Amino acid sequence: MKQTTALKLLSTFTKSEQKEFKLFLNSPAFISRAKLKQLYEILLKDYPEMEESKFKKEKIYKKLFPDEYKKSGINKSTLRHSFYE
Repeated sequence: MKQTTALKLLSTFTKSEQKEFKLFLNSPAFISRAKLKQLYEILLKDYPEMEESKFKKEKIYKKLFPDEYKKSGINKSTLRHSFYE
């Protein structure tokens, strides 16, 4: 997967910054953005290595949108929009 701004940013986080970021994602500002929180949880699982090879579009999309993936496969624009948020 192409190195996105989100991956570049997350790869620079220290452990304390990662914890603070998780707290920020759990703040009321993100209550309505469950997919955004879920996306970052997926990305942070592989912290601190952040190997690009682990972040395949299809793998991430399957975890974020399992029902949609079963019906019609990957929708790259939806995934791109999730990263844009």
